[in-house]
Amino acid sequence: MARLRAGAGVDEQRLTRRVLGALGRKGYGSEVAWTALRRAREELGEGSDDTWT
Repeated sequence: MARLRAGAGVDEQRLTRRVLGALGRKGYGSEVAWTALRRAREELGEGSDDTWT
């Protein structure tokens, strides 16, 4: 979530790629990374980004 808050001024698609890339480098699979991203956005009140799924 910290990366989502820090990227407030960044393009939505670019921020999505950055977060998914960071989670991928830590060893998380794509399904787990997408689920984490969606949940973090819901907690921050941003909704989910379904444009990439």
